[in-house]
Amino acid sequence: MPQIELRKQYASLLSKLRMAPCDWATPGRHCTVLNFHYFSTGTPSSYLEVSAKSIAIQLEVLRSEFRVVALKDAALSLIGRQSLSAVHPVVALSIDDGCSSFDTVLSKFERFAIPVTLFVPVGLCLPEESMDGLRSWCLRYYSGLLGGPEVAGASGSVFFEAVMSAREDELRSQLARLRDAARWPDPICGRRLFIFGDLRRLAQHPLVTVASHSMSHQVLSALPEAWCRWEVETAARYVKDAGGDVELFAYPYGHPRAFNETTRKLLSLAGIRYAFTTMATRLSAASDPFAIGRASMFEGTSSDYIRGTAGGAFELWDTLRFGRR
Repeated sequence: MPQIELRKQYASLLSKLRMAPCDWATPGRHCTVLNFHYFSTGTPSSYLEVSAKSIAIQLEVLRSEFRVVALKDAALSLIGRQSLSAVHPVVALSIDDGCSSFDTVLSKFERFAIPVTLFVPVGLCLPEESMDGLRSWCLRYYSGLLGGPEVAGASGSVFFEAVMSAREDELRSQLARLRDAARWPDPICGRRLFIFGDLRRLAQHPLVTVASHSMSHQVLSALPEAWCRWEVETAARYVKDAGGDVELFAYPYGHPRAFNETTRKLLSLAGIRYAFTTMATRLSAASDPFAIGRASMFEGTSSDYIRGTAGGAFELWDTLRFGRR
């Protein structure tokens, strides 16, 4: 995609010119959160995939030129107005969507002892004999029928209430009809996701934190409040049951319109302390704990691209794109 190549050139240029924020900011007062989605063992088939070869090089550069910390530790320290002890710029890593391809590169993270937080759409990882799993997939496919995940208004409320009150056999029939009618090219539905047992296994790994990405991966701000509450509170219960961290949350899609005051209220009531967007503002003492930025990482092995992105190059990019928030 042309935009991805432009992003790589931009990050590389700022790195070469030593104009990325990490080149002038005091180490330990900021943290760039880098976010991934999917991984491939060969050539990536999507702009959201990073190959095993590239992730190994990216992690090696990060380990050698940055201080890599756990995401929760960075939020606790910086938002708590305590600097992180660091000689090098600080980064933290996360992965969205719960794709099982992470297992193919977990050894790379282990090799460099790099911690990572997995933000998982928990309902889509539940077995189909689970009522909440059936509900989540019905809701996911329903939003796809509308042409995307932005569901709002009375029709969304009616469908949500129907799904919540349906019997198991009714949900199975509904899900089959929705799958047959699906027309929206949903990248999540085409992935092999972790099952709930995998989440429990990963939550026990010393480098991995499992956290919530909602139940069915919707634009929360577009949902009726009852639906949004279910997405947040039910996911938090399952994350706790898996042994994950209920205080961390990543907004599905994460753009500025994906969250609002209602989502903030519901997250807070569910015990969530830190919520992450897909805007590339760096984490600092000035960060809004319910709108912490993350910079996307894509396929690439150029040390300048890696260094520039990890160094906060896209903070200015997204400030110009979205405005300062």
